[in-house]
Amino acid sequence: MAHTIVLPNEFENEGINFLPPRQNQRGGQSVLINYTPSSATERGGAFILQTCRVRIPFGVDQSRPENGSAVKYHISVSMANDETQNEQLREFTSNVRSIDNKAKMHAQESEEWFGKKLSAELVKEFYKSAEKFPKDPKWPSTLKVKLPFDRQNKPQFVLYDEAKKPINIVDSDGNINTDAIPRGCEAVCLIQS
Repeated sequence: MAHTIVLPNEFENEGINFLPPRQNQRGGQSVLINYTPSSATERGGAFILQTCRVRIPFGVDQSRPENGSAVKYHISVSMANDETQNEQLREFTSNVRSIDNKAKMHAQESEEWFGKKLSAELVKEFYKSAEKFPKDPKWPSTLKVKLPFDRQNKPQFVLYDEAKKPINIVDSDGNINTDAIPRGCEAVCLIQS
């Protein structure tokens, strides 16, 4: 399936639609997001949201599940705050928030996900956004982005430096080199829905 790459200035909130829920291995449900821009002549599908140049303040973070399954890796990218001058970053932040808002509204207006419409208060209490807000408002919020690895712990993504040369995130011993994405670096990311 081909993915549409959507730039921050091309994003149309009306193009977002949600597929019916699918049950996951743990009994919970997951919902995939599709995107159909207004200029499309046929039904859309999965999409990739390209960021502008964003800061990765903490480098690679990892979590070890208690059940002994594979380590999971993610990065957090800085979003815009009230003092941000970068218009592209402001637009990207607005796009992410509009996807969140559309998901919240869908839960309130449709019975498809939970078998009933939920109140705004209930959605606000239980909705978990990928955007994390700091305790101190002087810092920008961050967007948590999963780094995909397969079951053999091979990355399902590619890193490049500014000269467009590949950066290897796996060292010669087959271990993940978290220093490949250092604290405070900047990047342009392609985030798959």
